[in-house]
Amino acid sequence: MRVRAWLFLLLLPACVAPARSASDYEHKAVDTAEAVLSSVQTGSLVARLGPEQALPPYLSVSLSDVERAAASARAVFLSIQPPDARSDEVRAELSPLLDRSEAALADARIAARRQDFGALTRSADELSSSASSLERFIDRFG
Repeated sequence: MRVRAWLFLLLLPACVAPARSASDYEHKAVDTAEAVLSSVQTGSLVARLGPEQALPPYLSVSLSDVERAAASARAVFLSIQPPDARSDEVRAELSPLLDRSEAALADARIAARRQDFGALTRSADELSSSASSLERFIDRFG
């Protein structure tokens, strides 16, 4: 009995509600885009603070936190089975935006940890560009 209980607890976080229709899938896609957009906007703000307004450890930890949140939202969405061909197209459009956003957050975190503030500023620009792409996706499907 104990083994079943532990197995249940281990598998519970992996459970994701399926998308039963294209509309449901689009709602999940928009929810994911909004969650990642929040992380990207926070990352952009933190990256723009720079050493004049925040200590490098704060920048690094904050960027690590938002990167982790974006990665989690991305992983949950990509684990959802698209119910039809229309949903495949939504996934194909959103997936690269999520990848780009996560990469930009990683670049910002790495720059902050290295205290490479020129790279941190450039990553803030990339994050702003990623945010714009996510906003267009949300406007289109939301």
